Amino acid sequence: GGPGGRVFEGLFRSWCQDPVSALSLCLLAQEFALADGMVERMCHRFLTLPGDAVLRLLAQLDQLVRLIEAPVFAPLRLCLLRPAQHPHLIKALYGLLMLLPQCEAFDVLRRRLKSVPLRDMLRLFPDDDGGPGAD
Repeated sequence: GGPGGRVFEGLFRSWCQDPVSALSLCLLAQEFALADGMVERMCHRFLTLPGDAVLRLLAQLDQLVRLIEAPVFAPLRLCLLRPAQHPHLIKALYGLLMLLPQCEAFDVLRRRLKSVPLRDMLRLFPDDDGGPGAD
């Protein structure tokens, strides 16, 4: 769209060389659907990267989780209060949580996600058949 969209697109093109930087930009710009897709792709990248590259990526994800707790990301954290309006944010952050090993960053993000209103979270995942175990 407008000037903000052009700025985002320009930054994204140059930042997408580094997946975690691009993910940070998407989260900061509240481009949550794009962030969700990036986390999905990161998951697949983990399977093809050599071990040292995976460790570097995990270290960057650790830093991103710490950054999410910074004041500049307060608007993102406030979006967590409205999960029905921001399902891609919830999915992206849970995806990020699943990529992290159980470490301090994992605990920080897990605690943050526990603060999402449960009744609103349940609306994101409607029960299709009324019974457990259906896939």
